[in-house]
Amino acid sequence: MNTLQKEQIIQKQTCQIAPQGYYPVNAQPIKLQGVQKLKFISYNVWFDQFNFVERNQELRKLFLKHDPDFICLQEVTQYFIQLLSSDKELCSKYYFSSSFVQNYDVLILSKYPISFYCRNYNSNQGRNLLVGVINVNEVNLAIGTTHLESLPQNKEFRKYQLQVIQDELSKYPESIFMGDLNLETENESSYLPSQYQDTWLELHPGDQGVTFPQIKKRLDRVLLKQSNLWKTTKIEVIGKEPIPLYNTKKPGNLYEVTTPSDHYGLYSEITFIGKK
Repeated sequence: MNTLQKEQIIQKQTCQIAPQGYYPVNAQPIKLQGVQKLKFISYNVWFDQFNFVERNQELRKLFLKHDPDFICLQEVTQYFIQLLSSDKELCSKYYFSSSFVQNYDVLILSKYPISFYCRNYNSNQGRNLLVGVINVNEVNLAIGTTHLESLPQNKEFRKYQLQVIQDELSKYPESIFMGDLNLETENESSYLPSQYQDTWLELHPGDQGVTFPQIKKRLDRVLLKQSNLWKTTKIEVIGKEPIPLYNTKKPGNLYEVTTPSDHYGLYSEITFIGKK
């Protein structure tokens, strides 16, 4: 039986990661000036060991191809971090919100050495909200990622966890959060905080935007707080192509995952529309 995790806030240790080891970073408040655009990836990378190394290689290629400012990941294992650490190009570009995860967890890679903390939910599955804050054009912007409670029977957990996110991010004037929200029905989508825009629906109304192909659902979302300063200008589904292994190999069955993860990822851009 799962043990219920209690609510608490835990400070993370930002670090740089390299093949030689992990190096703690003395994170400082970062102020960016004259920023016109910020880029993000949100990706549930799938903790399963199936084709793990090959999938990790393709995920890293996607990260480097899109070159986002922040990469928000879910279902990260310690082995996943170990494989990331072998990529010199990736590690030279990004700071990690932590060098250690328990079981599978959330992780943010950031081009900036900002500090991070997580707010644990009441959860039977060890879920939490991971937050980093950066000052952009004189205003603080919080970036959050989460993996809400899974399974259809846990919709009340998800409703409560979304309320925790709303309460936590209300501390900041501007915010964006993203991740695997596990919202399977339109009724559950009504739990989303009303002051946030579902960025996929903003730019692709009428497009289903599937991110979990096994059940053809849009489980993964990017939500931007309604603002006079920031506007979503791009969001697209990524990671839909099979990994190279399947150029010469046929899937063992109809349901075999051939892509970099069992989820697709989301790449998004927000543009500054306030006065610089």
